[in-house]
Amino acid sequence: MPVAAQRLWDWHARPGALASLIPPWESVSIQSWRSAQGQEQPGLLEDGVTIVLVPRLGPLSLRWISRLQDVQSGREFSDIQLRGPFSYWLHRHRFVPETETTSMLIDEISYRLPLGWPGQLVAGPYIRKRLERMFDYRHRVTLESLRTE
Repeated sequence: MPVAAQRLWDWHARPGALASLIPPWESVSIQSWRSAQGQEQPGLLEDGVTIVLVPRLGPLSLRWISRLQDVQSGREFSDIQLRGPFSYWLHRHRFVPETETTSMLIDEISYRLPLGWPGQLVAGPYIRKRLERMFDYRHRVTLESLRTE
């Protein structure tokens, strides 16, 4: 990214950043973003923040509840699924300095699909391709936004 790691962090911590990273082909809304004390605080990146997303697939919807953890301000944070579509989901966001004016945005995702190996066999390739497409989009949006600010 063409900015320092701290600026990249600050971009992600602004209210509305997550909403701008939801691809237009995904039907997902952000229901809440609450501090560990229960206050609505969109964009807050600190341990214990709870984010509730509502993904929809046709007429079906569910609540995807994640909690932020391992927050190192300006460097990284993780969100772990507490309830949602995966058996397990951990997404680590890293903001790695390269020079004083450039950085790398690294998303590390660990997940397990429901139903064990049958779920992986049936949906694994589809989910992997969908995640790759979504994160390609997210990185493009972030880069374009940083270039125009």
